[in-house]
Amino acid sequence: MSDNIQEVLDGCLLFSVKRLDRALDKFTEEAFREIGMSHSYALVLFILNQENGKRYKDLANILCIAPPSLTKIIDKLATRDFVAIARDGRTKRVYITDRGREIVPIIGEVFHKTRADNPRALFDWTAKQTYIALGNMMTSASMIGIDSCPIEGFNYDKVNAILAKAGIINPDKEGIASMVSFGYRLRDPKHPRSRKPKNEVITWLE
Repeated sequence: MSDNIQEVLDGCLLFSVKRLDRALDKFTEEAFREIGMSHSYALVLFILNQENGKRYKDLANILCIAPPSLTKIIDKLATRDFVAIARDGRTKRVYITDRGREIVPIIGEVFHKTRADNPRALFDWTAKQTYIALGNMMTSASMIGIDSCPIEGFNYDKVNAILAKAGIINPDKEGIASMVSFGYRLRDPKHPRSRKPKNEVITWLE
């Protein structure tokens, strides 16, 4: 392991993803501040414009935020008459208003600007999406008895150069984001897996 703490952190997948996430959040928040709205608020309106009448818990799941955080966002949007809240029994649904729809084209322009005007932001965003596919691939492989291992801390420049030389990627448009290996273990681990019971790590929200 390197003695340089920055090199160690740069080689950590979790640290790298979180750093990218913070950088992208800062970039997008600055862009949306120009229209007097945070990125999270804009995402809610963007979603409702496509699929109106979403339930609170569905919006929270899509945005990957806690229900209390979503409630604050919805309440503030409702105060500005961008959304309306309706009850269906115990279920709350959120509807975009005409005033909310009027600002959606402007939101779309800012979304496009944050992607098109900053190549680094675009690459960082697309790189984050590969982790979704990587997770699905590893889970699917495990279900059919194939082992896998995500690889971090590799030399990005050298790997990109190898792939470019082989004609697999166009270095002007593409770059490696993550790596994963698949195969079969030679022997079982020395120590049994240690996992907590499902009821200790999973919470079901109704």
